[in-house]
Amino acid sequence: MTAFCKPDRYEDYRASWALRSMEKVRRILVHLSKENTAPQCAQFVQSITGHFSSCHQDQVQVDCCLDNNRFIVYGQSGGSGPGVLLKRASFCPFKHLSESEVAALPPEVRGRGVDLGVAVLLQSANRRLLLTRRAAGLRIFPNVWVPPGRTVVHMDLLLDAGLRELREETGLKLNSEDISSQLLGLWESVYPPMLSRGLPQRHHIVTYVLLHTSLTHLQLQAALRPEPAEVSGCLWVDAEIVKAIVSAVDGEEDAGTLPTNVSRAVSVAEVSPDGRLRESLLPLSILCNRAPAEGEDVERVSTGTKFALELWLKTLDPQKQHSGYEGGVSPAGAMIWQQPRSLRVAAGANITLTCNIAALPMRCSSVRWLHMWHTGSLSLYNRSHSEAISVPSDYKITDKACLLHIFRTSLSDAGTFYCTLDNTGMIELGNGTTLTVSESDFPETTIEIFVPGPQGLNLSKLVTLMCLVSGVDLSLASVSWAVDGRTVTPAQPELCVHGPVQARDSLRTWLSVPDHMWARGTAVTCVLETTTGLCRNSTVKRVEESESSSPCVLYTVGGLCYTTFTMILFAMIVAGVITVPSLDMSACRQTPADPSETQYATVRYEGEKRQVVPFI
Repeated sequence: MTAFCKPDRYEDYRASWALRSMEKVRRILVHLSKENTAPQCAQFVQSITGHFSSCHQDQVQVDCCLDNNRFIVYGQSGGSGPGVLLKRASFCPFKHLSESEVAALPPEVRGRGVDLGVAVLLQSANRRLLLTRRAAGLRIFPNVWVPPGRTVVHMDLLLDAGLRELREETGLKLNSEDISSQLLGLWESVYPPMLSRGLPQRHHIVTYVLLHTSLTHLQLQAALRPEPAEVSGCLWVDAEIVKAIVSAVDGEEDAGTLPTNVSRAVSVAEVSPDGRLRESLLPLSILCNRAPAEGEDVERVSTGTKFALELWLKTLDPQKQHSGYEGGVSPAGAMIWQQPRSLRVAAGANITLTCNIAALPMRCSSVRWLHMWHTGSLSLYNRSHSEAISVPSDYKITDKACLLHIFRTSLSDAGTFYCTLDNTGMIELGNGTTLTVSESDFPETTIEIFVPGPQGLNLSKLVTLMCLVSGVDLSLASVSWAVDGRTVTPAQPELCVHGPVQARDSLRTWLSVPDHMWARGTAVTCVLETTTGLCRNSTVKRVEESESSSPCVLYTVGGLCYTTFTMILFAMIVAGVITVPSLDMSACRQTPADPSETQYATVRYEGEKRQVVPFI
């Protein structure tokens, strides 16, 4: 059944029920939680940004979670982390909507609630982004340039919904295991975007998700099969074009000038009615058009897309450090960065390392790969089953992706690989890719569940566990949760999965379970699976202490009661077998409800030694 917000007036209530019976899809609606209150369905006429900001600010840091077919936006409390940026346009209609204008809205519109949307910014290996122009026949934002996106519906996951819409709009078929993703920000989108162009009809919170792929934009361009009913053009933009686009701020009246170092026209793939692509040139000034305050809309880049593009530019800053020169750019203007930064494989696996070269008219035949052993010795890598090639063969000379294929890796391949090229007598050096090769499928792989301090059970209705996975190639790994042997799915409203969050060589994910489930000894399992066939799992549960007045909760560790295990551990400490770092072991401590604030402790194993360590 479709989720609807409870209207304030009876006629709105009847209209919302009528609309409910007419809709063919079930929408995911936005819910709001401020100052730790229970999430409430957002009203169509309220500004989500204004709900969490003060003094009519147009942006604010928030937290968010997709839980049980509700997209919950939380207000941040002190020390809760950086969160995600939520922003609205300065001319957002709900910022200026009067009571009389609210009353003029049709009841079926007032009862809609706020929808959740997803838009994917697909970044190629050579740092180009894909934008699509919405077809002229579309009712909402026609002829406007945006990333592929859609409204998220019941049972959707953000990434899956984004990938599905990318496939439907452009024909690009990418699997979640072939890309890496990150949430850039949230945009409060309203149509029409200004009150001068009519009363609001649609209200969305759009989640902008950045997808990284190892394919170049030309490889992706060759696979484009746009849907003419939705897309009339496709465009790949680089950082310089993006800077020009975002410099044209919607809502500002200054005329603005185009940067002098950017081409005045960009290449666009026009989509014909039968789906065929035709190359043409589009003046850059069109992409820099501002949203008109009144009258018909014009071809431009949407205001929300400009917001996402600004956030994307910020993600490129770390890559400027990849060059061997201060500031990331050599005197000749070259930039080199390697992908991936680290790789972990079993002996015998085939791998590909990528060396991206920008702003130099060089061929991949000029690239040399250096191999540094763990001992520090450096040598030219020259194996018979490796090659450096340009992808594709007609790649533009100003941007290249040079690949190193290593077939049947051996233990001797372990170390750090650097791509280098001779730039008119000056050696350019990449940032390096560290390769770890194991004899078998990662026997050192670890999977641990961290349990919060037991006193938290008395302070929160949820118990949040954290699973930490390390020692495995994360690009090949997936982690899931099971409760009493049954896999956790979005259809279970009482359970909420947070994450995963990926670090350089580890992955974390959290599971929140009701305290009554945890109190009765429910077994919680974290399961690791890889595409190479590796499977690991770890299980914890609460064990009742039968005859003790201690307030602490007992846990099983490796089949032993935690109290028994602690006694053994204490005896080993007294004997001097192991050394324990400074740690307050004085019973249970308070556990915050937010998993990012939760403090955890566990028992780790190092050979025959056991060590109690805190995990922050």
